[in-house]
Amino acid sequence: MNVVHLFDRYLNSTMNWAYHLIRHCPDTETGIAAPIVIDNNFANADFHVWRSPFQWRHFHSEWEVTRFDRLLARATRTLYQEYLYRQWKNSPPDLLHAHFAQVGVACMPLARRIGRPLVVSFYGYDYQKLPRQQPVYLEHYRQLFTQAAAVLVEGPHGREILQSLGCSPEKIFRQPLGIEPQRIPYFSRKKKKGELQLLQAATFTEKKGYFDTLRAFHRAMSDCPNMRLTLVGEPLDRPLRQMLETYVLEHGLAEKVCFLDFVPYAEFHEFLRLAQVFIHPSRHAADGDCEGGAPIVLLDAQASGLPVISTTHCDIPIEVVDGQTGLLSLEKEVDALAAHIRRFYHMGPEEYEHFSRAARNHVEQRFDVVDCGRQLHARYLEVLALRDRANR
Repeated sequence: MNVVHLFDRYLNSTMNWAYHLIRHCPDTETGIAAPIVIDNNFANADFHVWRSPFQWRHFHSEWEVTRFDRLLARATRTLYQEYLYRQWKNSPPDLLHAHFAQVGVACMPLARRIGRPLVVSFYGYDYQKLPRQQPVYLEHYRQLFTQAAAVLVEGPHGREILQSLGCSPEKIFRQPLGIEPQRIPYFSRKKKKGELQLLQAATFTEKKGYFDTLRAFHRAMSDCPNMRLTLVGEPLDRPLRQMLETYVLEHGLAEKVCFLDFVPYAEFHEFLRLAQVFIHPSRHAADGDCEGGAPIVLLDAQASGLPVISTTHCDIPIEVVDGQTGLLSLEKEVDALAAHIRRFYHMGPEEYEHFSRAARNHVEQRFDVVDCGRQLHARYLEVLALRDRANR
């Protein structure tokens, strides 16, 4: 089976979960097609990469991609798809898999021209933010739902949104994203009552709930003084990052709160050793942006033995089991987050270890990417079998 995976950009480090899923799809010849290709840790030699002839230079990280590069990729998108058609017209791949809805929309004509089924995965901002910002996508989505052979979501929340947008439930399938727990060391942390090292790691955007984290930490500090909070992430929303830094200074938290721009993925799991609880209170942003499913970083954290403080946003309750692998509250409920911080602060070593080991076991049993890859392969086979029956 020959499958080409379509992206806007292959591949940002924060999307490492896409690489792991693709790599663990068995018995598949894998192709990658994207107008911008980054030669980083995800440039697998086993993948055939269909580079755009209009990408005029090599990138070694996503931070080297400039606004000019993005505009050039957008301006030459139609020409790039014509290039792909000419490459594939005599020997097309068996199936195209578009990652993110806007990629699926853009590639519908190409899939029709080569006569191959199109699978599309929704992940986050493409659920609500994109059609809200650009209402024309509501019609694009209706066309996509008609043409796509399968639409993949992470869980029931994504299914519910897409059904409300007009997608037939018979076309929507759950495709979990996983990690490689066997490659992530479990750290047996020593945590005493009356101490807490908190960590949040995500791109600095509103939906990640950074401000809720900071305000909850500040409230808990009033009676839990022996705490520290580390906030890590690419400052995509620079005004938000500045607001957070200003809040820290105005409330005298500079000795308790640390900001880091980025931790390379290759070093990230070792970096998790320094924390005792991972906090990530995702929420719906004002512009409609949401997780869609759940942040994969919650799995990385739990695999290392970190209990999680998070919210019931989207499909997070599937990844974090409330009361067993972490503590969940309704999104935007800062007082509830503060209460969860206090609980872990006062928690003794025995109860803490119970949470820690349960977190690791949960990920091993339900989110091993090897199992997720097999499920994706089975979905591809079903799509191809349906095509063959329809062509008889």
